[in-house]
Amino acid sequence: MPASGIQYEYQVGGSLKTDAPSYVERQADIDLFHALMRGELCYVFNSRQMGKSSLRLRTKHRLEQIGMSCASLDMTRIGSKTITPEQWYKGIAIDLLRGFNLLEQVNLKAWWTEQQDLSLIQRLSLFIEEIILPLVPHPQIFIFVDEIDSVLSLNFSVDDFFALIRYCYNQRAENPAYNRLNWTLFGVATPADLIRDPLLTPFNIGRAIDLRGFKLSEVQPLIDGLDGKVSNPQAVLKEILAWTGGQPFLTQKLCRIVADSRDSETARLRSEPGATSYRLDEHLPIANPHLIEFYYKLPVLMIEKLVRTHLIDNWEAQDQPEHLKTIRNRLLQDGPRFRSRLMLYLKILRGEVVLLDDSPEQLDLLLSGVVVRHQGRLQVFNRIYAAVFDQAWVEKQLAAHLHPSQPKALELETLRAEISQQVKTEFLSWIRHKLEVPLNTMLGFTQLMACDPSLTPIQRDNLMMISHSTECLRAVLSEALASQTASVATSDLPNPMLQAPQQAVSWLPQQPYRVLVVEDRWSNWDLLLTLLASVGFEVREAQPGLIVARAQYSDTPPIRDDAASSQSVHPALQAEMLAMMPCEWIAQLHQAALCTDEQQIFELLQQLPPTQSELAVALAELVHNFRCDQIMDLTQPLLRSELSS
Repeated sequence: MPASGIQYEYQVGGSLKTDAPSYVERQADIDLFHALMRGELCYVFNSRQMGKSSLRLRTKHRLEQIGMSCASLDMTRIGSKTITPEQWYKGIAIDLLRGFNLLEQVNLKAWWTEQQDLSLIQRLSLFIEEIILPLVPHPQIFIFVDEIDSVLSLNFSVDDFFALIRYCYNQRAENPAYNRLNWTLFGVATPADLIRDPLLTPFNIGRAIDLRGFKLSEVQPLIDGLDGKVSNPQAVLKEILAWTGGQPFLTQKLCRIVADSRDSETARLRSEPGATSYRLDEHLPIANPHLIEFYYKLPVLMIEKLVRTHLIDNWEAQDQPEHLKTIRNRLLQDGPRFRSRLMLYLKILRGEVVLLDDSPEQLDLLLSGVVVRHQGRLQVFNRIYAAVFDQAWVEKQLAAHLHPSQPKALELETLRAEISQQVKTEFLSWIRHKLEVPLNTMLGFTQLMACDPSLTPIQRDNLMMISHSTECLRAVLSEALASQTASVATSDLPNPMLQAPQQAVSWLPQQPYRVLVVEDRWSNWDLLLTLLASVGFEVREAQPGLIVARAQYSDTPPIRDDAASSQSVHPALQAEMLAMMPCEWIAQLHQAALCTDEQQIFELLQQLPPTQSELAVALAELVHNFRCDQIMDLTQPLLRSELSS
């Protein structure tokens, strides 16, 4: 029991009294108090049952203790779905009078009637300026607005109310009287929820107070309630936090479960003196009294048993006061983001890195309370949530929402296949980005450097070795990606292609054969290109639909010196196609290709006539494939011709 003599009690749900011994002061208490003393407008937005209302009461009490005047507006008390706008705004005025003890000094009914020519928001604004500010004598005035998310369900817009709060804050620059007035907002919302009209300025002022779960260094008040009930309160509380993650509601509830279970156990053991008083514990498979005592000295085992029996197993029947059901309802809130929200939660649940980006789905999960921010990414708040809302639960909800008419087993298998394919596709994209792009860059630079006439033979050999190794590595990567991609998105070939009569039995070794393949279907053409290259052919595209394949003398061909043999043949890309452009333009294009200045090349391509759009696309493709050397092959004949003339 605390030294003050107040009966110790863990409070599960609701606001804690200002003198409650189980109140845990967090960093948010310090941050909010000091920010308000500096005159900052603050808002505390978080999920339900995180201690927002208790923080409001505690901060209000601290401010009043040092001579400040405070009033609280509980929006659930003022608003409902059947209230009219005038009743709502007038209700705010009444609660302000009550909060500042001005009910007997002001005839609100008469004053409100006198201002009936004004709009409702103008009346409330004038009420603050003419009634509240002059009649409240204290140096600082604080208005706490709690449960602001309840106004989001009203059948009329309250954007003007939050715009008025912003107006009061901005008036400090023009009217010194407003320097005395400050507001603090609490609720399950985001700043974007407060003013939804896109034509109005958003609610873009104030300081966000970060309200986090309990830390072990902060929970000394909770240890007091376990003294005399467990042999090692510090170890027990540490294990409680390991399960709850410091979530205030769950932490208070689990502390009460531990305390109550020890009280009932102690009373039962003491009711029958002697060794016969130790019976088989209903919760423990242990009959020996010494083993029972030893068991309760092991907080890890004890807490896990209590968590599973009182919180996780059959949780829907034991969720009193309601907590897990509230999270479930927000997770399953219907709407266009239902599926994307649960898919995102599933990724977090599997331990994938999800960086913070404040997307609507991320904000949904944060306001549900099931996840928290941690070092720039999202993670599941605690082990209890992860056990209750596990992967099987998420898959079941997704399947039920996606195909309500299909058999459940088929739904789950379909969903698992979809999730597996999504993960695989994302992984292949990541691999392609991390490896294929750098390899193409290396090839482009080596090919460009090979054009330098000042290279020594040794340097050229080393450069060819680098290029050859890079080409081989890229081929291995492409083959691996192709085989994996085939399982992600397959395409069936027509059966006649697989049953074509075989015309050749074998190739005569060490002979230079060329094969011309005609294929108009792109998927078949791509497959043939891959197959011919894999068995040792030097493959080139002659034109769309045609493939020229030449037998090679080794499995790993050397780097060829002639540029024409190592590049695709583009019939449309002939030097004569650039002849219509001025010589200066051709020289600039040649220089830009020599320096691999992609931006300059694209700017020059924009100068091509509209009739040459196909030429511009083909040249741009060369740039994207790091083949500026081919552009130089096109410009060099034109420049030589110009010089000779």
